[in-house]
Amino acid sequence: MTLIYNDKYNIYNNFYTMFLARHYLADTYVIDADNYFNDNFLLNHLENSTYFSAYKTHFKQEWVLHTDKNQVVTDITIEDGEGSILCGVSYWNTEDGQLLQQAIEKRFEKGNYGEIYWDNIVLEQLSKLKIIRQDIPANAVYEIDSLEDLQYLYKALKHKPN
Repeated sequence: MTLIYNDKYNIYNNFYTMFLARHYLADTYVIDADNYFNDNFLLNHLENSTYFSAYKTHFKQEWVLHTDKNQVVTDITIEDGEGSILCGVSYWNTEDGQLLQQAIEKRFEKGNYGEIYWDNIVLEQLSKLKIIRQDIPANAVYEIDSLEDLQYLYKALKHKPN
């Protein structure tokens, strides 16, 4: 495991972190640091790049995965409501990881990346990637973006059966 420290975390979104980690993108998991894993849903020996996704309801401005009948991601939209959303956990095979590394480097050279997320790069390259949506239970991972999210997690864990 390699942890990447972004000393500009308070200036830029996670795009800059992925720029720092770009050389590690081939055959690797990417896990956002603001996640709490309630269960281990990571898989061994994945062949295809994979977004792990949970079906959530009542969300605001989340990245929703749209797929074909084979669970291949065909679009990613930012929506309110309910659906299968990004959970901050993905796997990138060697081919797709190398393609994303190049795309990240090209985007970095342009500058003005303070308002984008690394998932914007994936979205821009989506037609060149084969990403599978792997569904996980809604309570397998919790994203903690606020004190309210942390309080919700605490309550959920408090009521979890042993």
